Amino acid sequence: FLASPPSRWERLAGGAPEAGSGLKPAGPLYVHSGRAVKNLPPPSPHPWNVVFLVLESVGTRYLLGEPGGGPVPMPFLNRLAREGWFLKNHHTTSNVSTKAVFSIYSGLYDFFNRQTLGVRADTFIPSLYNFLGPRYDSFLVSPSSSGWYFPLPFLKNGGLREIYTYENLPFRIREELSTLGRYIARDEIQTVDFFLQRISRAREPFLGMYVSFVAHFPYFDYGPEYRIVENDGKLIHRYTNNLYLLDRMVQRIFEHLKKQGLLERTVLVIAGDHGQAFGQHQADNYLHYRYSYRENLEAPVIFHQPALFPPRTISVPTNHTDILPTLLDALRVPYDPALLAGESLFQRTLLRKYIFFYGHEESISSLSTEGIKVQVSLKKNRCWAFDLKADPGENHPLDCAPYQGQVEALRDFVRRHDASLGQYSLDNREGRNFLGRRHPQLFPQRAGSG
Repeated sequence: FLASPPSRWERLAGGAPEAGSGLKPAGPLYVHSGRAVKNLPPPSPHPWNVVFLVLESVGTRYLLGEPGGGPVPMPFLNRLAREGWFLKNHHTTSNVSTKAVFSIYSGLYDFFNRQTLGVRADTFIPSLYNFLGPRYDSFLVSPSSSGWYFPLPFLKNGGLREIYTYENLPFRIREELSTLGRYIARDEIQTVDFFLQRISRAREPFLGMYVSFVAHFPYFDYGPEYRIVENDGKLIHRYTNNLYLLDRMVQRIFEHLKKQGLLERTVLVIAGDHGQAFGQHQADNYLHYRYSYRENLEAPVIFHQPALFPPRTISVPTNHTDILPTLLDALRVPYDPALLAGESLFQRTLLRKYIFFYGHEESISSLSTEGIKVQVSLKKNRCWAFDLKADPGENHPLDCAPYQGQVEALRDFVRRHDASLGQYSLDNREGRNFLGRRHPQLFPQRAGSG
């Protein structure tokens, strides 16, 4: 296969997949020497249900409540973070939702350019749904439009059929016209009601996925019952109130699982898709996609199930590609680690040197385990760095010269990655192994099923 003429993915990306490397960065440029040793939880006598909540635009700093910034808007999520695994230094893989959600459910980075593989009609990449297989009663619910910021073809082509979004939910429409455009979604509270009803009639084991909208701009006002700060029209206050509403919705889901007698057999995974900005660093740094500062990239992740995830705060840098291998290990679902970009957090020590990011403003970045963040503007061909341990606020950009090894790793990874990902999708579609690799016992995808 590698001796054949370059594929269209190789020609587009300017390189070919490296034999034997899979999709995880390998070699001394990317990883420390050593062996991945895991401390796995004991096997369960029953299969686990999974409730997976993706919280749109929820940034870690806002969940925790910034010092001196008023009341904590998400007290229930803070409780869950103390009771389970809390990824405190977690990051999105991109500051746009389509790429971020793709990474959450695939364990892979999307393209490091403005194209998004997850929304392409010819995408064939395994998702969490495929790993769990047909014995799981699987469904996805979101008040948002499926065509807006969700990588729907990625999930549909893998076989997921029960999908409820703005287009087929009959609930109240929330709508607002702003200078940035028209924003529309179904009522969040009614959509959560529907999600709870679907859980009630689910056949165990089940995979229930919910993708929220309410913390997304323009931060619809749901009235006095869901306000924790004054509704004075300021964006940050509208956002804070909607975090409070979302926290209440997560609590309702948790309590419903408990009331139904499901909680002790359910793994709860909660992930923000990306951060959110309110004018930090740059006057136009609002929303999330214009820059790649920490406020744009930081997103919380919580794993909650006492039998699998006893209280633990993880402070090493992690990102969305780590969620899937960690969850699969907890569920004792086999996979080929080389075909996932992230590392399981059940490993005693993470071996990688860097995690990577793509910024919609056309930047690429990496963060080292030592806290050095390098960024390259693809438009301006300019590089700068931050030492996040010495300068956590990213107020003092540094020259990249002392970090040439990290810059080389970033550029090399991006150059190779897109070709590999595209070829992996093509091989899945045509029923071939990728560089001789495949996930064991993977629920097969069918070409053309989307």
